[in-house]
Amino acid sequence: MSWREHLNATRRLSILRCLLEVTNRTLPDAVINRALEDLGHRVERDVVRADLEQLRALDLVTIEELAKGVLEVRVTPQGARVGRGEIQVTGVALPSQA
Repeated sequence: MSWREHLNATRRLSILRCLLEVTNRTLPDAVINRALEDLGHRVERDVVRADLEQLRALDLVTIEELAKGVLEVRVTPQGARVGRGEIQVTGVALPSQA
């Protein structure tokens, strides 16, 4: 795995773990972007949205557009298992590897 792939996989894990931290397991994408910045993942919003789309394609999150440009992201049961390190999915780091 290249360094870039490792960073991308770690960022996707961080997204899942942020979602697991909130009671309803749902956050707006802007809050996720800010949380990632606080964790040291300083990337553009379009990069975060691409990660969210990849997580959706893997059935790890659902995404609902609440208003133009405002996305609500919810972790799925499968995504919660990945975020806790119970199962491994290609493209998302294991918590022990992050």
